[in-house]
Amino acid sequence: MKMTRDEESLLLFLETRAVDHDGKVSTEHMNASDMEVAKRWNVDHFICFGRLPSELVTAKTNRGRNTHWVILSPGAFGHASQLRAERADRGTARLRTELEPYKLLSVVASVFDGVFVPFEE
Repeated sequence: MKMTRDEESLLLFLETRAVDHDGKVSTEHMNASDMEVAKRWNVDHFICFGRLPSELVTAKTNRGRNTHWVILSPGAFGHASQLRAERADRGTARLRTELEPYKLLSVVASVFDGVFVPFEE
């Protein structure tokens, strides 16, 4: 599935809410465009997304107020996992360069049974 950068960001946000917040979503962190995308993904069965019943809406905290819920499809989880791996690769590129003089990447390769591919520019 081809996504815009904003859609990728939204998917990672919703994946975090699904994993770390029991599927409860604070929409204070979503704009109108995000809500439209979430509704479209819901119709397309990429995610299940909806408003919580009023009895389950949480009190406002420093993390916001959970007003919606989300469950990701296996495809959505797979796409989010791929995006996280790509983001991690970009984020650790500088670290790999910094570690190279210390020959620590060979240690990493041994941990991954030689499957680890050192970063190359």
